[in-house]
Amino acid sequence: MVDRLSAKPNISIRYRTSITEVAGSTFINAITFRDNATGETHVESYDEGSVGIFVAVGHDPATNLVAGLAELGTDGGVLTDEHMVTSTPGLYCAGDMRSKSLRQVVTAAADGAIAATAAYHYIESLSA
Repeated sequence: MVDRLSAKPNISIRYRTSITEVAGSTFINAITFRDNATGETHVESYDEGSVGIFVAVGHDPATNLVAGLAELGTDGGVLTDEHMVTSTPGLYCAGDMRSKSLRQVVTAAADGAIAATAAYHYIESLSA
């Protein structure tokens, strides 16, 4: 995906970069960037309404925590059922660590609510 995006002339991918300030009235017209390796900052100006900011921190699920405890899908994410249950009883997985087609904050939050409810019911069933 990154290769396709970086090939577009109107898209700039900036690794190890932080945005420290944005300016503009109705729309962004200036962004201050910090190079996280050197600490140097610089400002870039734009025509208002001509720029957008999309933040990405990675695409590969970090599953080392559950290595050997849960099955992984072809995308590297943990396989669960619709209640976020893994192949290990009592182990639930939610969010971007899970094998799924859409990784966004809203889907991660929904996964978390489902997993928490399922875990609650699991714990209740142990004490019954």
